[in-house]
Amino acid sequence: MKKLVLGLLMMFNLNFVCGQTFFGLQNSNYAGVHSLYTNPALLANMPFKRYSNFSSIGFNINNNYLRLETPFTFGDLITNNVDAKYKNSDGNIDWQSSWIKENQSGQNMWANIELEYRGPSFATRYGDNLVWATATRTRNFVNLSNVDPGIVGWAKSLLDSGSNYQILDAINHTFDLKANSFQEVSASLSYCFVNTRDMRFSMGTTGKLLLGLGSFNIHNNGAKLQAYGHDSIRLNSSDIKVTYTNFDFLSQILKGVIFGSMPNLNKISGFGYGLDVGFAIEVGENDVLQNKKKKLHTKNYKWKIAGAVLDLGHISYPSKTTGYSITTSTPVTLNMQDPAFLYAVTQGSSGVFNYVTEFAKQKGVYKSIEEDAVIDLPTTIQLQTDFQLVKYINIAAHWQQRLASVQQNIILGNSSLVVVPRIETKWFEVSTPISIYDNYSQFGFGAFVRVGPVFVGTDNMLKSLDTKSHSGMNMYFGISSVLP
Repeated sequence: MKKLVLGLLMMFNLNFVCGQTFFGLQNSNYAGVHSLYTNPALLANMPFKRYSNFSSIGFNINNNYLRLETPFTFGDLITNNVDAKYKNSDGNIDWQSSWIKENQSGQNMWANIELEYRGPSFATRYGDNLVWATATRTRNFVNLSNVDPGIVGWAKSLLDSGSNYQILDAINHTFDLKANSFQEVSASLSYCFVNTRDMRFSMGTTGKLLLGLGSFNIHNNGAKLQAYGHDSIRLNSSDIKVTYTNFDFLSQILKGVIFGSMPNLNKISGFGYGLDVGFAIEVGENDVLQNKKKKLHTKNYKWKIAGAVLDLGHISYPSKTTGYSITTSTPVTLNMQDPAFLYAVTQGSSGVFNYVTEFAKQKGVYKSIEEDAVIDLPTTIQLQTDFQLVKYINIAAHWQQRLASVQQNIILGNSSLVVVPRIETKWFEVSTPISIYDNYSQFGFGAFVRVGPVFVGTDNMLKSLDTKSHSGMNMYFGISSVLP
């Protein structure tokens, strides 16, 4: 049992070194094929004939309950500048459980994990007005919401075998855990309908084939429970629904930032379709046309405005979903010292859920669910504008608004507002995104640098690198380049 709880807490610990969503890159005029992820219409305005992404990774994780307070910054960690007294005999960081701190405000807990891998992608121009692109992407989402902090505090107390047995009396009216993983294979078409020296108007669309890797959902409509230290949990009443396709994809996500975001063609269990649509307008002198014969790749408009609706669609898991509900108005007790339960813990999440299933059947509170899971995509509205202050110096604004509510069977999008001042040329760019993100709940001051084909960025530089207290972090990096 102690191993299980430690694993849960370490999951939050690992979250502290992970990240938001490409603010610096997505507002660059030299994003190339990456533009289709914000607005496919922007492809027609890219200042290249051909552009390719080789491999890019982004990660975004936040929570409001646990934070990691270290005696060194993350910047010290990645530059190998940590004092030797915080290392073990092997020269590795000697991580301490005392560095994990709790939020004592009493607010219900939430946590979000997003991992995104952008695989090989390619965009090419046909003539002056048409751009076609194809792309691949793997996306992973985990959302935990409205968890009673007393439950987490009780779980943490189990780590101390010498502590007094704590009795937890909890009432949780709502609780949700959603996890989804899928891959995209997409094709985009963007056409510039007006292409003059002083104005460009383009529209674009992306069609996506979605390959579902897995879905896992727990929805608690209301539960009352009592936990007696290490011994047992008494469920006085409950209305809990659990549905899942498999557990393999959860193990994949928890392998870490890089391995967790990789595509997995062997575990496809669902299929779906998605659609993005958008428009873009540029006003001002058009250097792409003016310098076409010289093959110069510069952007010299006065201002730009673009809008898009992203992720219209869903993923279906026909005949792949297993589920059950546990509904009771009479008390049932789970013995956590049962050898069968302790063995199930050693088998991981699948072992625990199999044990709980059999336990619920024996107590007569189990009801099987047979349904085809249909998961809606995280639909958002994107609105961008960009002004050129002087040549090579721009300032952009980017608003993203999610359209879904928490109650829907959906992957929730993220609402944000960001301003991106930057210096950009074909082979070099630096920007400092300033944002209000995570549904306008957090402030971020980021950084983005692109040198040749390599880029790296974070949407919250201060929170991610130059601090000793971490409740979340975001970062992205990759290799993309213009092609001859």
